[in-house]
Amino acid sequence: MMQSLETVFNHRLWTVEEYHRMAQTGILDEDEPVELLEGRIIYMSAKGTAHSSAVARTYKLLQKCLDGYAWIICQDPITLNQRSEPESDIAVVKIDPLDYADHHPTSKEVYLIIEVADSSVKFDRDTKGKAYAQAGIRF
Repeated sequence: MMQSLETVFNHRLWTVEEYHRMAQTGILDEDEPVELLEGRIIYMSAKGTAHSSAVARTYKLLQKCLDGYAWIICQDPITLNQRSEPESDIAVVKIDPLDYADHHPTSKEVYLIIEVADSSVKFDRDTKGKAYAQAGIRF
C-alpha cells in the first residue's frame, strides 16, 4: 500500500497572516492565482470562457436582486479562520460601512458562497465545501 506524502513527511501549514506577508514581501506575486486553504497554498485552476461567463451572469443577477440588502463580491478572499482564506467565485456578504477596506469578509459576515465549477467540481465540492461548512457557511 502506497502512503501519501502527508503521512510520510511532516509539513508546515501557513496562517492567513503569514500568507498576507508573503504577498506583501513579493514571495507570492499579487496576480498569482493562489488561495490559502487549510494552511496550504493552493494554485487555482484556470478559468475558461464558460466559467467566466457563468460567474459574470450570476454576479449581475444577484447584484440586481440584492441591491441594498447585501454586498456581492466576485472572486475575492473570504477569511474562514486562521488557516483558510479561499477566493470563492461569488459571495453574498453583509453590507460593510467601509466596503471591506480594512479586512476581507469573515465567515460571520457571509450569507452565501457560490462556486462555479467545470474542471474543479470535486475539489470545490469536497475540499472547499468542507472548509466552508466547518466555518458555518452555506455552499
